[in-house]
Amino acid sequence: MLRVSGSRTAISISGHAARSIIPALLACCFFASLGRRTAAGSDNQADARRLFEEAQAAKARGDLGGAEKKYLEVIRLAPDVTNAYQNLGITYFAEGKYADAASVLEKAVKFSPRLAPAHFMLDLSYYKLY
Repeated sequence: MLRVSGSRTAISISGHAARSIIPALLACCFFASLGRRTAAGSDNQADARRLFEEAQAAKARGDLGGAEKKYLEVIRLAPDVTNAYQNLGITYFAEGKYADAASVLEKAVKFSPRLAPAHFMLDLSYYKLY
């Protein structure tokens, strides 16, 4: 039974209807949210890829501040892009921000333990700090 009164809606389901419709509704909600996440995720991945390329270009032309901002945005959009952490760490190192570099490079190494450049730059960051 569906009851609407003012701004409130109440649904009352009992017996066999409850056992069959509630799992179906939950499944619909799950798949609907998954579809939204997938579409948003692909948009985020495309944006992250574009921003990563822009960050690389900024770093190549010596705009370390611009590269830093772009890498941070990549990480916000796609936190699983390990190279963004590594390159942000290298950028921080080049700017003399050794503590920030170490912090970000630790994350890169944690996410991808075989990332040799991140290990190397992390060691250099520690060396500069201590």
